[in-house]
Amino acid sequence: MAEKSRNKRLCLNIKNIVSVSCFDLSPSFVTGEEIHDSWEFVYVDKGEVSCLDARGETRLGQGDIIFHAPREAHHTVCNDKESASIFSVIFEAKGEAMRFFSGKLMRTPKKLTSLFKNLISECERAFVVSEYPLKKRTDSFFGSERLAVLYLEEFLLLLMRQESASRDGAFLHSNKTEGGIADEIAEYLRARVSESVKLGELVRVFHFGKSYLCEKFKDKFGVSILNYHLALKVSEAKRLLRESDMPICEISKSLGFESPEYFSRYFRKNVGHSPREFRGALINDASLKRK
Repeated sequence: MAEKSRNKRLCLNIKNIVSVSCFDLSPSFVTGEEIHDSWEFVYVDKGEVSCLDARGETRLGQGDIIFHAPREAHHTVCNDKESASIFSVIFEAKGEAMRFFSGKLMRTPKKLTSLFKNLISECERAFVVSEYPLKKRTDSFFGSERLAVLYLEEFLLLLMRQESASRDGAFLHSNKTEGGIADEIAEYLRARVSESVKLGELVRVFHFGKSYLCEKFKDKFGVSILNYHLALKVSEAKRLLRESDMPICEISKSLGFESPEYFSRYFRKNVGHSPREFRGALINDASLKRK
């Protein structure tokens, strides 16, 4: 019975495709604000665009796909430097599982590339693309409209399956508290204290825009994501200086700093001593051990 209830929650049903567009965009391209009653995704086939919505600005590169929920105001702009190509589909869908895609930014998995190409090809066979309202082609292949819907449904289900596998079903609990997303980011940073974590990486992992993630994180912890991660690195550097004989240049490298010089400057700025001074003072000043 529980399994049946779970399957009902996870159901997803594409009712029909409302619009299909393939656009080659100039560097200065800007859309007006869009609001409609259906779901939409935008896929970047070439170049780079930005999508702006209530969460702020989200940059998309080649292979990225972003989803907009019904009645979500949004618009798309190019970066004013290079042209771009995008493919978008507006569609009606039912099922509680669709909330998984609300505001999602994802990179299309390589193993789903062929399926996505089939979706694009079938849409082009079934419809006169880039025209609104959507028109069926007079020379469409038999079953193309239905097959396009099935390809879309399969693509979305497989995206959900991949996310479920990679994050242990976390999408089932997607209505987190505002502090929850900040805690998840903090945990992610703690697990990667030796790495250089960029905001773009966090956007791909947590599927929210940069502005939204930065705002929620600072609301919770009072510092920026970057400064929080650097503070973790300094704390780990202190531990290594106390507990090991690792050379300072190796500590710098192990914590992902650009250079030993930058590491030493940043350490001094935040601790009040250079790494070498800190290590040397430990013998004579036990108070430093408690910092």
